[in-house]
Amino acid sequence: MHLAVDTDTHEIIATELSLSNVSDGEVLPSLLRQARRKIEEISGDGAYDTRLCYEAILIKQAAPLIPPREGATFRERGHPRNLAVGCQKLYGSNKHWKKKYGYHKRSLSETAMFRVKKLLGMPETMVIA
Repeated sequence: MHLAVDTDTHEIIATELSLSNVSDGEVLPSLLRQARRKIEEISGDGAYDTRLCYEAILIKQAAPLIPPREGATFRERGHPRNLAVGCQKLYGSNKHWKKKYGYHKRSLSETAMFRVKKLLGMPETMVIA
């Protein structure tokens, strides 16, 4: 199960069920199509650091908050990922970038997943992804 969560209201705004071999990044375009509202920022972990995800975020006209993978390289001029890559190279990790741009809000999706598991009577340790 994949969720999109509004970090201001904690509301689940989109959900997608998939097979266990489908990655989070593969599902993001579908989640964004379901979300019929203006989204200013989209955050996700390094699994979302793909061209497919950045294209879907661009279509939604939102700002991506996705930490680049270790050793990431710059993309074409003006690509929104380049700021995070620059911070990673300058400071040696993503830590400074995460703090400066509020990446911690991403953890609210984990809280939402915890709530769903509780509502469904599932053990907290059960993996849904």
